[in-house]
Amino acid sequence: MESTKKKSALPFNSSQNKILKYLNYSFYVFAAIGIIFFLSISGLIPTSIIDSIFWFLTVLGSVVVVIMIGFFSFMISGFLIHFIQMQTVYGISNLEVDGKIILDIRDKSKTGSLVFFLISAGFVTLVNLILFKTDTIFDAVQIATFDLNDRLIFGFFYFLSHFLFIYFGFKMLKDEPYFAISEKGFLYNPAGMSYGMVLWDDVSSVKESTIMYSTFAGAHQVVPRAVICVGLKNPEKYLKRYNFVLRTLIRLINKFNRYQTENPSDLIIAKNVIAHDYEAIIALMNKYAK
Repeated sequence: MESTKKKSALPFNSSQNKILKYLNYSFYVFAAIGIIFFLSISGLIPTSIIDSIFWFLTVLGSVVVVIMIGFFSFMISGFLIHFIQMQTVYGISNLEVDGKIILDIRDKSKTGSLVFFLISAGFVTLVNLILFKTDTIFDAVQIATFDLNDRLIFGFFYFLSHFLFIYFGFKMLKDEPYFAISEKGFLYNPAGMSYGMVLWDDVSSVKESTIMYSTFAGAHQVVPRAVICVGLKNPEKYLKRYNFVLRTLIRLINKFNRYQTENPSDLIIAKNVIAHDYEAIIALMNKYAK
């Protein structure tokens, strides 16, 4: 994987430069595989050695696939449980903002949710056709070649497509606050996965920093993206609002974010998603955070 630094007004900090350095090492892995492939077709390495190497890579690839599917299934199950909880009375009350509301940002446009709903509906139709009408899409020879990895990958996408279909269906119907600030605290609700209202008394710091962001505009690049880092005096108070799966995942993400931002980062607010209101938000957060 090639990682390059894009010219930007936002520089990488020392921690991010270290991460980029380690990411660039992956290039040598792919280069080694390319060299082995070239030597194999050139006949410069005995066939037995080539077969052993590719057998090892095949087994390693299968193990990686199983681990990745297991990890993402674990993660999506956490999102699903939290999503269901947020549709209950408890979840709705978590999105209420106490005190006099100073700023309230809502996503009035449902176009994005409609587009993703229609795309997910298409995938739901496809995976159900594959499951219940397999012989109309694949012939007997193809079906016989499906191995465990194929079935695991299909199961993962079957689960994912149905989850996204339900999720974007609800997103179209509901009008939830995306970001709100009151005299008592603030609410940040990205993708419907909010901590709930965070009280100003529980905020330890508000800092501006950057996180690493992958962009595929043209050549693949890793660029710094401006964010607001919010530190909490007692993060566990808010993590308790999540199920075990999401608590585990968020702890890992926050640990990584604290390293790369070099700031307390119990909550990250990306500048690009609040671009038009960024200056007002950072001013209000600095004013009310103690």
